[in-house]
Amino acid sequence: AICDRIARMLNHDIDVSSQPGHGSCFSVTVPLALDTDPAPLESQVSTHIEPTGLKDLVVLCVDNEPDILEAMNLLLDRWGCPSVLLAETQAQAAQQVLMHGTPDIVLVDYQLNDQSNGLQVMQHLDKILETELPAIVITADRSSELGETVKARGYGILRKPIRPAALRALMTNMMKTKA
Repeated sequence: AICDRIARMLNHDIDVSSQPGHGSCFSVTVPLALDTDPAPLESQVSTHIEPTGLKDLVVLCVDNEPDILEAMNLLLDRWGCPSVLLAETQAQAAQQVLMHGTPDIVLVDYQLNDQSNGLQVMQHLDKILETELPAIVITADRSSELGETVKARGYGILRKPIRPAALRALMTNMMKTKA
């Protein structure tokens, strides 16, 4: 289970083999580099570019895995989002909006542990706040039916494993259309 989480975070395959009394072997499969010449040092140094449109957002993240919530919190903080609200369940999400007000956007995992899913969470939040919140549904489900349902409700959708650049681009675009 922990290897699966790490593999999703790294977006690479991880294998483990173990024999009692002999130890364990971990392997990570990564693609080969095409260019054999290392890039000049100047191009390897990344400059911090402040993403436009995200600096002042209040974001509610709903995911049943605390590690993923923490990673999202760190990422959004790095992007300059001043307030990131975290919730593992539909009830916690409702409590967050009642305590802190309406978020600008919700990032919600589709599959949750509390017998609800991301679409049910959004329906509940919209009812409480009497509005239609913008949301991005994050899912490992690749079915076209779910994709169509999410889009019909006006939400964005990202398939796992998510790439930060894709998340940032979708959030930025959704905030532009909201304005």
